Amino acid sequence: MQVLFYLTNALLDPSNHIEYEVANMIPVLKINVAPEGNSDVPLVPDVMKTVLLTYESVIDSVRDEIKAAELTEPQWRVLHELAVKSPMIASELAANTFVRASSLSRILRDLEARDLISRAQQFEDLRKTQVSLTEFGRAEIAAIEAKYNEVLRSLTSKVGPETIEGCVKACLAIVSHLAQGQGQDGE
Repeated sequence: MQVLFYLTNALLDPSNHIEYEVANMIPVLKINVAPEGNSDVPLVPDVMKTVLLTYESVIDSVRDEIKAAELTEPQWRVLHELAVKSPMIASELAANTFVRASSLSRILRDLEARDLISRAQQFEDLRKTQVSLTEFGRAEIAAIEAKYNEVLRSLTSKVGPETIEGCVKACLAIVSHLAQGQGQDGE
């Protein structure tokens, strides 16, 4: 949690000239985006490394619970999403969990074999599969969900909801910008 607090504060403070070394976890989270030979452009935070560090910091806090439930991280992401909204169409589930459709098919087969989820054809469109979290599945991930919620509460109390909301908005702005095909040639 302290890593996230430090990193968030460092990223949000434009006057900060820290090299973004976080307890020697990642040497430097800054990159040079200047055209070759132009040293007037300042170093900027390496977005990919920063996002990955944040993800790993959060997932690391529940990794023991995921392993204890004999789940992989992608399996837990699927179950976590179904805990929020169930039933869900498989294609929507793939999009919401960032799991490729081919991987999702295998994950759903494995989770269904363990009775953690159930699948059924959607009545309106038989080409679509509805996926639901079973009561057994909900019970199996209860410890992971409790720990994850505890981490979110702790993080929110440390850095404040405004910081988290600002971070989420910044990430979504980056996603939106890149989805529009921009981000090249200085646009």
